[in-house]
Amino acid sequence: MPIIIKSQVPAALVGKGPPSASTAAWTMYQKYTNGLPLYRQKKDWKQYGA
Repeated sequence: MPIIIKSQVPAALVGKGPPSASTAAWTMYQKYTNGLPLYRQKKDWKQYGA
């Protein structure tokens, strides 16, 4: 019988919030490096189905 070993889940970035570290990093990159306002990021996330 095969053995399945599960890895531990990394700690949540914001308490028990849903964003992963990569999601938060992408949002900050878009906001501060590209100067993209948060309302436009929200529109993009909706287009991605998030």
